Formats: sequence, C-alpha cells, structure tokens
Amino acid sequence: MDWPAFIAALLTSLGGTGILIAIAVFLGKKWLGSRIEQLVKHEYDKKLEEHKAELQAQVNRSVEEMKAEFQEAVDQKATDKTLFAKFLDTLPSSGSIEFLKTFDMGFGSFETEQLSQLKDFYYNWNKPEYEFLDSELEKKRRELRNVVQKYLDSYSKNTFLTYDIDQKRAYVLPEWKITQPENYRQAIEELNSLADEVVKAHTDLVRSARVKLKC
Repeated sequence: MDWPAFIAALLTSLGGTGILIAIAVFLGKKWLGSRIEQLVKHEYDKKLEEHKAELQAQVNRSVEEMKAEFQEAVDQKATDKTLFAKFLDTLPSSGSIEFLKTFDMGFGSFETEQLSQLKDFYYNWNKPEYEFLDSELEKKRRELRNVVQKYLDSYSKNTFLTYDIDQKRAYVLPEWKITQPENYRQAIEELNSLADEVVKAHTDLVRSARVKLKC
C-alpha cells in the first residue's frame, strides 16, 4: 500500500477541520508528555532535596554528639587529674609507701608516724568526692584501699605500742620468738607480705593514672 498517498487522501477527505484536529491532537500529546516529564522531574528534585536535608541533619546530629562526648572526656580527664594530684599529696611514693617498701618487721620497732600517710588515705579516701571518674582508675583506687585496710588490720592485731621519750613506736613482741615462735613467724610474714601488696597496688595505680591522664 502507498501509505503517503493514503494519508494525503485521508487528510483531503477530512478537509481543513480534520487537519486542525490532527494538529491539536499532536500538540496535545506533546504538551502532555512535556508536562508529565516536568512533574516527574519536580517530584524527583523535591525528594532529592528532602533526602539531602535529612542526611545533612543526621550528619549535624552526629557531629554534635561527637563534640559533646569529646568535651565530656576532656572534663572527666581534668577532674581526675585534679584528684590524682590530691592523691599524690596524701599518699606519695615517699613516706609511708617507702617505709613499707624497705622496712622488715623482723628488724624491731618503728615509729608509728611512719604509717600516718597510710592511715590518712584509708580513713579519708572513702568518700564519693575521692572517687575517680575513670572506671579503671577507680577500680585500682578501691583495690589499694582494700589492701591498706588488710595491712592496718594486721598491724593492729600483731603489734604492740611503746613510748620512747616523745615517740610512739610499734613492734611485734620479741618474746613471741620464744613463747610463740609460730605466731611470731606468721605475724612477721603477714605484715611484710601485706606491705608488699600495698606497695604493688600503689605503684599500679600511679602508673596507670600517669598513662591515662598524661601526667
């Protein structure tokens, strides 16, 4: 079939009105297609902007949370640094700790003043304001205080006091060597062993704090 001739004949038979209708239909389809395309693009752009805004909001929230966590960590570290400085003033590596590290209870009597820092730590560092915010440091502080308590309990149980001029001194009864040799040996060993535990726990806390707090 000769399609060009057929279409030409059809348009001729329809006359001017048919041509206008055909043009109107063609233009209508073209406009409708363009309109649909515009609507689709508009919806796509709208959804895209909404998605971008949501992502940006999530990013902003995450950044603020990270900033808050970082500031909290900085504040916690500063608080623990201050407390650690107080701890070293109360129970430094010198004084009572040095005494426990070097003194053998079998040597004889000693000035009770040697244990003053140890007692100060034990009796005063049981309050909430003396707790570290860092969980690891606080655990080590509690462990130190627990072993200090054991030492002081053993000290109270196994030593006796005497006064030498203006000094108060403590000692394990030397008479026990003869009358109660087993008790004497156990008392000396227990006190020396607990002294070593106190020194070890103190050293552990100090070293951990210096690493964590960078001081």
